[in-house]
Amino acid sequence: MVLAAGAGPVSSADILKDAGAPLWTIIDGASCPEMPQLVHDNGGVCLYRADTPEDAPHAPWLIPVLPDTPIADDLDVLGNIEHWGIVFASDASERELRNHFRKFTMLWTPADEHAPVYFRFYDPRVLGDAMQALDADHLAHLLAPVLRLWVPVSPLLGGWTGLTPLAAPDVFRGHFLELAMPEGPAPAHPKAFSVLEAAYAEMTRLHGVRSRRKLARDLHTRFPNAPEQVVMTCAQLAPEKAPAYGLQSLKHIGYFADAMMVFGPEFDTREAEAAAILNRAEPVSLTKATALRDWFEQARAAKRARGKTVAPGALA
Repeated sequence: MVLAAGAGPVSSADILKDAGAPLWTIIDGASCPEMPQLVHDNGGVCLYRADTPEDAPHAPWLIPVLPDTPIADDLDVLGNIEHWGIVFASDASERELRNHFRKFTMLWTPADEHAPVYFRFYDPRVLGDAMQALDADHLAHLLAPVLRLWVPVSPLLGGWTGLTPLAAPDVFRGHFLELAMPEGPAPAHPKAFSVLEAAYAEMTRLHGVRSRRKLARDLHTRFPNAPEQVVMTCAQLAPEKAPAYGLQSLKHIGYFADAMMVFGPEFDTREAEAAAILNRAEPVSLTKATALRDWFEQARAAKRARGKTVAPGALA
């Protein structure tokens, strides 16, 4: 279970009133352009080796959240959809928290036993995946100094939020969800934080699920009048079908999904010109993707000129 029992959306003011311990936030500089100003206004320390935000503008920064300080209000106006960081309650000191969380900025996975990868646990999306994929011992180790934990609500976190990925911004802006804490004390672990094959496979699968939610939201932005069922169907099918034609990147899969939205899920076999493009033996996927995009724009314009709707009807 990801959410704390009985958890519902709350504001930062609610968290301040009910935290029960000093509050902290870890702000992800890579996702929060306001991070340098937040650090200058409120203090804080970097989880990497840096003394100022300008030294590490894309790094995570640990910042205290105190009543009557600028950040107490700022947390409600940061863009949740940007997944700027996490908020937690802890009795540990700043030094203790920094020393602890620095151990988890890298993760050893079965993908490469010789080199770890960055583990952005302070990104609510990654943390949500970890809460589902890691076992209780790993979670207890990661969150050992944390008493309570909140993330800004976003429809792109996953289905566990209860939000459709097409939810309007006003539904979640300025609100947080409390996550369930692992039970029991943190076990002894080696210095390096690593995950086993099953957990890594599950995190990979959950990342794919979130990618489809992101694609659905992007499609909804480009086709705001399309029925939700159509959007969700295209977002599910495009990542399954496009790679068969060598279209692997998110951008190129997006081109494929756009064509599905306008010309139906079988456009790749039903539209002769599109099929010819997709079945080329192109050595570079960019060439094929660009040709598909050009075909799509021209075919959609021709469809409009004929007075036919560009809203997807083939999926209805």
